[in-house]
Amino acid sequence: MVFYGRCNKLVFPPFQILAASALAEAMSARGVPPDLEKSREFFKEAVLLDPFHAHAWQTWGVHEFRNGNEAIARGLFQKGLNNCPSHGPLWQACGVLEGEDGNFD
Repeated sequence: MVFYGRCNKLVFPPFQILAASALAEAMSARGVPPDLEKSREFFKEAVLLDPFHAHAWQTWGVHEFRNGNEAIARGLFQKGLNNCPSHGPLWQACGVLEGEDGNFD
């Protein structure tokens, strides 16, 4: 979060709002299917606005992995790790994916 102007108004940067919106779309209310395409659009916008937002890369990759898109998830984790190589949770999420695939090398 960021303080904006002389009024000290609390403002969240757009990439944080988009990442949160993506998560909200990915998680559905009981009995309501999630809008996967809409959540992808929000994630994409978040990482376009801030390609160093490691949490956005991680959550987008986890979102894709949970929806059966392992190749997409792997690519997202790699892009995130290229930009944010010291982000532990991103490494952990990547490791879980590789472990599920039996890639222990």
